[in-house]
Amino acid sequence: PCQHSTRRLLQQEFTLTFMAATSGGTCTDKEDGMTRIGDGVLLMAATHVGHDCHVESGAILSNGACLAGHVHVGERSIVGGMCGVHQHVRIGRNAMVGGAAAVDADIIPFGLAAGNRARLRGLNLVGLRRLGFGASDILSALCAYRYIFGVPQARQSDRVAFHAMPTLKERAAVCASAIGNREHDGEGSAEVISAIAHFIINDDRSRALCIQ
Repeated sequence: PCQHSTRRLLQQEFTLTFMAATSGGTCTDKEDGMTRIGDGVLLMAATHVGHDCHVESGAILSNGACLAGHVHVGERSIVGGMCGVHQHVRIGRNAMVGGAAAVDADIIPFGLAAGNRARLRGLNLVGLRRLGFGASDILSALCAYRYIFGVPQARQSDRVAFHAMPTLKERAAVCASAIGNREHDGEGSAEVISAIAHFIINDDRSRALCIQ
């Protein structure tokens, strides 16, 4: 018999507000049967964290947001009010999900997603500024993002000097290998580009990738 069912790992420094609820883990062959809530997490009113979810440190679930089972929310991400997140979805760190979104696909780190069904709308620019990223780092990260997802560059001077690659994963791999080799890459932009590229390249996903 399973010895791990209904287990929760709740860190001491997190906030659970009115009518917020968490479900215990379940026993599976691939996972440890644990629902995990990290340090500094804020679960606002009427939020729900489903079984076997992992909500990393500093993440925020706004009023009425609900996570189905096995959802992974990265550190310092924000899930907007009244959002519904499908089981096994992964939300990358420092991402922002707009209010009332229906999320059924993985969201890249530092991404901004919104809508029903949720679509990728760009990078979380407000979040990047709050984290202290400078204008040059944000611009460099935006250029790489636009290249990976095939978004036309606003100006000729912004275009990334990469060879065209046919698939999303191949373009992400090019960005990952080129980090630090371009003139305007700083530590901040390298962190963002690396996180996005490796999230896309990683094949260990149960859901599709949220795209534009």
